[in-house]
Amino acid sequence: MDFASAFLLTAVALFIAGYILQKHRADEEARQARETRLHAFEDAWANRFWAKADDPLTRVLSSWFKKTDYQSVSDFERLIEAWNKAAAFVSTYPDLVPARLTDTHGLEKTLLENLLKGKTAPDEQARLAYNRRRNLKEADRARDILTSPSGRTPNTSQS
Repeated sequence: MDFASAFLLTAVALFIAGYILQKHRADEEARQARETRLHAFEDAWANRFWAKADDPLTRVLSSWFKKTDYQSVSDFERLIEAWNKAAAFVSTYPDLVPARLTDTHGLEKTLLENLLKGKTAPDEQARLAYNRRRNLKEADRARDILTSPSGRTPNTSQS
């Protein structure tokens, strides 16, 4: 191999190595920027929405997702307000991925996953259906409790 061929081969190898290093550096900087934004989001989310465990907002969201309480109109209005507020906040972080939210658990993760999937706040019909299902479940539970040892169950007007 003559000098010119060796020089050309070396130059091409150096160019390729430089390109790979530059690409790797750019990918690493982008990854670090995403990590910084994710941590900033998690901190801001915790400070804005989950500052207190006994917060009425937390209670309303918890009862909706865990399906534990009857949804009154005033609670439902708070739920809608909280949902829309959280949706507006999440929309400022378009690169969020639910799988990356490792520090969020339970209720927070459920709400975030719904928001990131683009689900809108529930409407009045959803509240009524929710309460109807809850009432039927409570009636079934009461019927089971009131069933006598003889096997008789109360009729629908008695339960």
